[in-house]
Amino acid sequence: MVRNRASDKSRTKDPPAFAANSLPAFLKVVSADSISFAVHAKPGSKVCSVSLSEQAVDIAIDAPAREGEANAGIIEYVAEILGVKKREVQLNVGGKSREKVLLVVEGHWHAA
Repeated sequence: MVRNRASDKSRTKDPPAFAANSLPAFLKVVSADSISFAVHAKPGSKVCSVSLSEQAVDIAIDAPAREGEANAGIIEYVAEILGVKKREVQLNVGGKSREKVLLVVEGHWHAA
């Protein structure tokens, strides 16, 4: 049987399948009501945005990197995105670094 190579090349590959319980490397379940995740901060951006990389959640924030303004902006932005209160998002590591770890503690997480 002769294979049609043109049709083989035109096929698109499916994205890799992940197990239901696998998480990205930057995300950790700390307890039943809390998660932590690595953040790469980009302070002083023109617009606030979020993107994902393999190592961290990249957060561009419009607040400047001085006197904790960017940290406060990141916490407020993450709380807004996740739909939790600002007090439930804490800066765990990296107060003076672009590489941070945020801890989100919330009593109403729903397992998917």
